[in-house]
Amino acid sequence: MTLSYAGKVSLKGPVAPPALAPLLPWEAHLPPVDISLHSAVSRSDPALLQRSMLLKFLAQWSAFLHNYTDGSKSTGPTGAGFIVPDLKVEQAFALPDVSVIDWVEFNIP
Repeated sequence: MTLSYAGKVSLKGPVAPPALAPLLPWEAHLPPVDISLHSAVSRSDPALLQRSMLLKFLAQWSAFLHNYTDGSKSTGPTGAGFIVPDLKVEQAFALPDVSVIDWVEFNIP
């Protein structure tokens, strides 16, 4: 079989039908997300307690890939970023000034 398009592309031989992805996006299992550290410790707690709670928290998730996100909006520019320490990936970017902080915080990649 020969398949051609306006004389520009010509494929000879069997043409396979398009294949579906093995897992449809809405069937994907979402990764676990844990923000419990936020309510377990506060900035006003002693530094030693903060560190202890952080180490305990990280130990629970040691088998997982960690990524950290943040977003900010003030009277100046709006921005967001993320870090994946194990992969040595860091990304920060500016967002449109019309962004709402809730959107920034919850929609970082």
